[in-house]
Amino acid sequence: MSTPEETDPTPLQGPCPRCGKFVDAMFKFCPHCGLEVCAVVAEVKSDVVEGDRLEKLSPEARQRLLEFERQFDALQKKMKSAPAAGRGLAFADSSITKFAVILGALILLGVLASWYIISQFIASVTGRAAGM
Repeated sequence: MSTPEETDPTPLQGPCPRCGKFVDAMFKFCPHCGLEVCAVVAEVKSDVVEGDRLEKLSPEARQRLLEFERQFDALQKKMKSAPAAGRGLAFADSSITKFAVILGALILLGVLASWYIISQFIASVTGRAAGM
């Protein structure tokens, strides 16, 4: 049990109501969809089934609940070990790369158009001079 001076070393995690992905307590907004989740994540800790309520359940319901808790814990471990959202992207998928490619294509088109216009101008000037 932590005292008021100490903070709990384990970060509180909870699912985002919009996208369903887990969000650390340190985030005010979901890093995946941008929804404000600070109040929602804080409420997740109070959703734990207490011992006396568990004893009131039927054996079948208790077994289902325990199986769900095992699956949830496995999923939570998997989510903690998953890489961050931006780390697995290929270089070509990033927006700065797309911007650089589009900018390069526009510059290339501008250079080619300028070269064509200048060459046509030079051809017309030399053609007039030769015809006189």
